[in-house]
Amino acid sequence: MKNLQRSNQSGFTLIEMLLVLSIVLLISFISSILVSPQYLLYEKERFFSQFKADMLYSQQYAISQQKQLNVKIYLKENRYEVKEWTTTYKPVIVREIPKSIRIEKGTFPAVGNVYMDFNLATNGRTNRFGTFYFLVDDNKRYKVTFQLGAGRLYVVEE
Repeated sequence: MKNLQRSNQSGFTLIEMLLVLSIVLLISFISSILVSPQYLLYEKERFFSQFKADMLYSQQYAISQQKQLNVKIYLKENRYEVKEWTTTYKPVIVREIPKSIRIEKGTFPAVGNVYMDFNLATNGRTNRFGTFYFLVDDNKRYKVTFQLGAGRLYVVEE
């Protein structure tokens, strides 16, 4: 006769597996809630960095190419663009402004859909100076100041 031995099988029950999976789902849900504010902060910092870099690039482009540029910020379309001041208006930069960032009027005049409209001359200087504000979802205001002549801009949190 053969001696039949039962092997001792050990494993996880369905309830144990469901419990572990629910804990993993709970941890991933909580971490996604904590990551969301960090993403908004990163998006805001990335936008301001990109905006300043675009304005500096536009100034350098005007000087190096000896072209006059036109900078426009569109309120309703939530974007800004830089175009060559020619008959065809060749686009140099076209960027979307994140939905979490709104524009508030300052000293720049608004004309219809266009909020800010100024030109960069071939020497990189602006034809207008003034301020406007970016409002971020967490109710922080950032003041953007364009200086007369030098074409420099400053972004300061208020």
